[in-house]
Amino acid sequence: MAEDRVATNSPCTEHCASPAEVAKRLGMSRSTVLRRIANGDCAATKVGTHHRIPLAEFERYNHELMRRMAEASAPDIEAELFGE
Repeated sequence: MAEDRVATNSPCTEHCASPAEVAKRLGMSRSTVLRRIANGDCAATKVGTHHRIPLAEFERYNHELMRRMAEASAPDIEAELFGE
């Protein structure tokens, strides 16, 4: 499945970020970003030996992370608000 999300030797035609830049913006390590790329969670273009994440993919992945965090914390928030 990871092969579907990593384009090899394709030029990055839009604004792209390095895994280090994405990691800094998301508050995670560069190695975590690289693992997410390898797992197919985040699409990247490979430019030579370097991964580049298109801005649109960064935004999609960031929204996905926020959605997951909101879903995971919703029961806790409801319990705190409504005493359940």
